[in-house]
Amino acid sequence: YIIQTIHRQKGPVLVVGAEGTAKTSTQVMFLAEQDPNEMLTKRINFSSATTPGMAQYAIEAELDKRGGKNYGPPNGKKMTIFFDDISMPEVNTWGDQTTLELVRLVIEHGGVYFLDKDKRGDFKTCEDLQYLAAMQHPVGGKNDIPNRLKRNFFIFNLVLPSITS
Repeated sequence: YIIQTIHRQKGPVLVVGAEGTAKTSTQVMFLAEQDPNEMLTKRINFSSATTPGMAQYAIEAELDKRGGKNYGPPNGKKMTIFFDDISMPEVNTWGDQTTLELVRLVIEHGGVYFLDKDKRGDFKTCEDLQYLAAMQHPVGGKNDIPNRLKRNFFIFNLVLPSITS
């Protein structure tokens, strides 16, 4: 119910929890409830090998040109993008996760920069997108996500049920 309410208001939602707390299952079940005539869904699984270019291509592959430099889901629909294991991209020598900076750019500014040689540097606006994400707790060698990205999400912590329950 809470995720549905925030999603209706176009707020990005991040669920955090240990292994086995149904983070991904919760988000996937929510996505399955969406009306496919109004809302498309896209799941992007992150790993330590995910690069900014791969993430950008995964987002852009689902978008159609709407006019000028504006792009969006086909047929005037909306789309929810689910970033699974968002904390997985590699941290570079300077402590940055460049892939997550691209995700932040999409969420905060509503688009990305063209990578095409003739348009490089121009901003591509991505319309009618909403975001869900899931990650493990940043402990025991697991990466955290930058605060600059975290501030964009409504964050929920999922806990394992007790043995008695």
